[in-house]
Amino acid sequence: MQLEETLAELGGISLIHPFYNDEKRLELQIENWLTWDEAICRMVDVTLIDDHSDTPLKIDREVWKRLRNKGLQVRIFRIEDNLKWNTPGALNLGFTVAPKKWALTMDSDCFFDADNMRQLLITFRPRTDRIYKFKRKRYGTTEPKSWLENNRWLPCTMLMSKEAFFRIGGFDEDFTGHYTGGYGMFDTYFDRCAKENGYRRAIVDGIIAGEWLPSLSGEPVFPNLIRNPSSERETFHINKRLMHEKVNSVDFINRKNKILRFKWRQTR
Repeated sequence: MQLEETLAELGGISLIHPFYNDEKRLELQIENWLTWDEAICRMVDVTLIDDHSDTPLKIDREVWKRLRNKGLQVRIFRIEDNLKWNTPGALNLGFTVAPKKWALTMDSDCFFDADNMRQLLITFRPRTDRIYKFKRKRYGTTEPKSWLENNRWLPCTMLMSKEAFFRIGGFDEDFTGHYTGGYGMFDTYFDRCAKENGYRRAIVDGIIAGEWLPSLSGEPVFPNLIRNPSSERETFHINKRLMHEKVNSVDFINRKNKILRFKWRQTR
């Protein structure tokens, strides 16, 4: 149903970001957060999930102070088991610990600038039966390639109520690369499960997410913005096959996902 309240009136949002060896991306995220005004910061709780990075995710003490002074609450949780491509598990953990009733998930190379975050919180009135996606504006290269103008919605940038997330069953950790050897498709499968449970995908009009890109020439504009992209893409077919097997299973409608199959702890 359509809610009369804006997200600000509903108490704000939890912003869930999974990270893995993404020091530069975290720096860029912090630079972006510091451009938000204090009123916006006080409506956002940032939940960072460190997916067992080689060097545990951390934020400098002085930076913490600057974020706190703006009213932005930031917490870090670390997954202690080293599971390859465990984004579904990281997002499940984010939803489990997120304190707000509404949550926004974003990959570590995606962001909302100050204007778009303000619009999202102050003007947007969500429906409880929708899973919201956002179109993108890409940053990171000046090379004239038509696909860079693509504003197709971002698969892993999603806004929904926590109630909806858990009714759908969360992200299926069977798609974790540690178990399958494959990458991705957990978000596509989540969309299928959402539809089966009566939740529709909706594209938010006029509120745009940013996405940082490496240069197409191979020289990164933003260092450390991509990790073994070819090996990840080459394994999509494994998880795609798993998704089709699950969707075509007689147990698809009644399936139950077991989430958080790992040890974790709060580090900040």
